[in-house]
Order: sequence, then structure tokens, then C-alpha cells
Amino acid sequence: MGDLVYFCPGCDRIGESPNGLKAMLSNVPDILGSRASAQKIFNLLNYAKPKLRMLDSGGKQIFNVTSGKSRRFKNFVSIKGKPIFMGNTLNLHPLHLKEAAIKFHPHITTALDYPVAPAKDLSQQQKGFKDSIEVNVQWARESIEIRNIHLPETQIFLPFHGFSIEHLDHFLDRVGTMAFDGLSLPMRIFRDSGRLLDLLLHIRNRKIKKIHPLGTSRMDVILLAAYLAKQDQFDFISFDSGTPAIAARKENFLRPSDLRQVKIRDHLAMREISRMPTECLCDICKEKLNLGIQQLPRKEKRKLLLDHNYAAIEMATRKAFSNAGSPRQIKIWLQKVSERRDFHEKVVRLLEKIN
Repeated sequence: MGDLVYFCPGCDRIGESPNGLKAMLSNVPDILGSRASAQKIFNLLNYAKPKLRMLDSGGKQIFNVTSGKSRRFKNFVSIKGKPIFMGNTLNLHPLHLKEAAIKFHPHITTALDYPVAPAKDLSQQQKGFKDSIEVNVQWARESIEIRNIHLPETQIFLPFHGFSIEHLDHFLDRVGTMAFDGLSLPMRIFRDSGRLLDLLLHIRNRKIKKIHPLGTSRMDVILLAAYLAKQDQFDFISFDSGTPAIAARKENFLRPSDLRQVKIRDHLAMREISRMPTECLCDICKEKLNLGIQQLPRKEKRKLLLDHNYAAIEMATRKAFSNAGSPRQIKIWLQKVSERRDFHEKVVRLLEKIN
């Protein structure tokens, strides 16, 4: 039986929550970029003492810059020996992994990666992969070498930025015989759960036993991961999601049963949720603040929502894993906690393809 772990990224104050912080993800730019952001991370580490720590190389930040979504940075470079922040330029080099890991002491580190943009058109997919493969292979090999020399106690996961099984095989063949521990998969590329399953089964067949879906709180992905781990198809599956913080900023409450977002100003939905039994220890659920939270000051309201939303993903992950003995067991559990019948059938059909 494998393990299933949810890593919480950017959870500045969740360590103070009664639900606790079990696995924490931080990225290289936050650790090395400024003294204030680094201090916030280390304060949380000292307070919460998460059992697992994961270091992300900063691929998301690179993607935001290169796709024009970054508010702070206009350019991206990769220059050895220079600081990460250089005016309006973001600089990330594989050696920054070493510098950040020495401070953060991660159990898992992801190799530096250059993300590709999602694309539906086959020609665009081919171009995106072709344009990024050389630098991703180079950075993967350099990151592995840095791990081997400087961070031998840390596992190294290679982010895969491609669209197909053929792309994956090409990437792995180019990495060659250098040993690594697992693969990271950006979920912005694999929004179709059927395509994702095909890729995961191919990864399993290539004897890669550890994977990390990047950036997802989709319930179908969590259920798929739970089943694959429980059935010993993989030794370790982890995932991360910034949804707790994003939803809290939008003043949305995550339903622990299926992780759908409910606006706290929707009094009918919140009243229904308040009647449901829950294992959440956050103040919203414990004190039955569902209906009164809207009247609280914004900062307090968002803090309470952040605590709850993190706990909701933790609980959904734990429940999915405990009920992942068979597709039928998952279906029975889903029917008890969610009225989304079409979703139940979709998930069961997906899981029945696994052998």
C-alpha cells in the first residue's frame, strides 16, 4: 500500500490552526528572494513542525513571468552566481536549489523546470514541447547532479512538461541513466482525467513509483490518486494546491465532502452545511460560525476560512484513501457524501480501467 500526502503551499498561518500542518511546500523564490518571506517560512516551520517538507524550484513563478502574468517581473533569466531578484527580472538557476535546500531541509526537491503553456491544438503542443525540451533536460540533469553531490538525503522529482506519452518517453530517454526518485506533473496540462490516467499507468509501467501532481484540488484527481496508492500501483503519491488560500481570499468555503466552493454569503448553502456532521476542528465548524462568519472583520474571516479550507482538503484526502478499497467502495462513499450522481459514475468508470 502506497502513501497519499497533501502538501500545503503558501499556508502562512495554518500551523496555528487546531487542525495543524502536516506537510508543507515552499518554493525557492520565497526562501531566497527576501528576508521577510524567508522568516515567515521558518517561523511556520518552527511552530508547526510539519512531518514532510517539499521544495519547489520555482517553475510556477517562471511560468507567470514568461506568460506575462507576473505583476512584479517582466523578464526571466538563468544566471549562475547572481541573486534571484534583480529589479524587474527573475533569475533562477539550478544552483539556487542547493542554496534554498540547505536552509529549508526538504525531504523532496523538484528539479528546476521551464513550464509550457496549456494547448489544445496538436501543433501548438508539439511546438511547446520542442521549445522547452532542451532546457528542461539540461536543468533536470544539473538538478540531479546537485542533489547527488550536495543533498544526498533529499529525494529529487523531475517535473514533466509535455502533452503525451511520447513526449514523456522522449524526456526520460534524454535524461538517460541518471537516477531520480519521482516525477511531478503540472495539472494545468492534464485537465482531462482520462488522459491523466493513461499517462500515470505508463509511468507505472516504466517502474517509476513516486509521483506528484502539481497544483490541483480536483476531487477526481484526489480519488484517482487515492485508489492508485491504496492498490499499491505507486509507493508514494503527493499533490499540492493553493486552493485553500485562493478560496479564502474570495470568501469561499470548501465543502469537505467534495471540495466544491460555497460563497459564505449564500446563507441557504451555509445553513445546510452547518447541519452536516464534520470532523473539522476549525473555529468555523467547531463553534458553528457558518452563518455568522459573514459579519466578521475581513482579516479574521479570511483567516478562519483558510484554516477550514486547508482542513477540508486534508479530510477529503484522508477519506478518499480510506474508502479506496475498490471502485464500488468509492461509489458507495460518494453516494453518502455528495449528490453529484454523474460525477460518481464518471469516477467509477475511470477507476475500473485500472488493472
